[in-house]
Amino acid sequence: MKIIFNTSNFPKNKDDPTTPFIFHLARAISKNQQVDILAPASNDSLKDETWDNVAIHRFRYFPVSAFQLLFSTGGAIGSLRKNRIKYLLVPFFIVSQTLKLFKLSLKNKYSLIHSHWIIPQGASGLLVSKLLRIPHVVTIHGGDIFFFNNILGRSIKKVIARNADAIVCNSLITKNKLLEITQIDSSKIKIIPAPVELERFRSISKKKKKANTFLFVGRLVEEKGIFTLIKSFSLIVQELPNSHLKIVGDGPDKSKLVELVKILNIPNVTFTGWIQHEDIPFIFSDAWTYVGVSRTSKEGWQEAMGISYVEALASNCNVICNKTAGFLSILSEHDYSSIFTINNPDDINELAKKMRASTTSNSQFPIDSLRHFSSNNTAKEYIKIYKDLKKYYDK
Repeated sequence: MKIIFNTSNFPKNKDDPTTPFIFHLARAISKNQQVDILAPASNDSLKDETWDNVAIHRFRYFPVSAFQLLFSTGGAIGSLRKNRIKYLLVPFFIVSQTLKLFKLSLKNKYSLIHSHWIIPQGASGLLVSKLLRIPHVVTIHGGDIFFFNNILGRSIKKVIARNADAIVCNSLITKNKLLEITQIDSSKIKIIPAPVELERFRSISKKKKKANTFLFVGRLVEEKGIFTLIKSFSLIVQELPNSHLKIVGDGPDKSKLVELVKILNIPNVTFTGWIQHEDIPFIFSDAWTYVGVSRTSKEGWQEAMGISYVEALASNCNVICNKTAGFLSILSEHDYSSIFTINNPDDINELAKKMRASTTSNSQFPIDSLRHFSSNNTAKEYIKIYKDLKKYYDK
């Protein structure tokens, strides 16, 4: 089979810190099927290239390349929030993506279109799949289903979901939100988490970690719970002066967070900015506890899955998370003594208590309990969907 991944979130080049989970999935599937990727171009990307047997095609969506700024590090949603004038680029993007997808599909005779994110890729994928009469799979990664939910947005999502041949959600949280918005038949929805290179994280993980080291990796925005984390750490460092907090990532709230650390006069807090993805396992390797206490944003966003939690567990870190964290529902049965959940992500004292408790726990998380997240497992799940749809269309 020949499959085209239709996506808006993809590294501009191999040095881009954007999480390459779409590429990891494509690479795993390409061991058995041909997979190409269609992604937006940028000033730092090549038009066409090949990564590990996966062909990558990029399209320009604005005549002046300097204005192709819709997809910065952190994704389109964060980019649009930061500068609403970028909404003017959206129509250009959708038209350009649809035309390029149509041309590639005609030329390469793909067996199936796989759109990542229901909006906007679901729209372009739906149109091209109907024109060429080939199957269309839509994967919802979380942010897309919690964003743009006015009357127009919900209507578009209903049309895309009801006409897709198969829909994949990355967690139960995502599935429930999709059902709330679209009221589609739940039997056409399958839950498959985003892939994680488990063995790589486990192999790099140190058996002896640095005690009292806390880590966060992600976008620096209020809904990620970073302000609560810093305030809680200010309590921890008073009791455990040798504690250290490392914050990896960037975002619109970074300057406010740096200022908060100065105002509270908190020692041992390091902001690294984004780092290359290949170095991420080494960051987790040193950490004793990973802390991610995201909450629902004003716009209704929720952290649907959270790849960093899984990477942390694969690295034998303790994990502190919200009790509603999406990845929890996908774990295999086990006594999770290394996972500490909190009831209220805004409660500074509760978080500090859990952080304190985590410093005395050093259990090894069983890699088998994370098997549903492995790249090979997710690839097998998707290939089964592809083959079932091809059989149906070939009748």
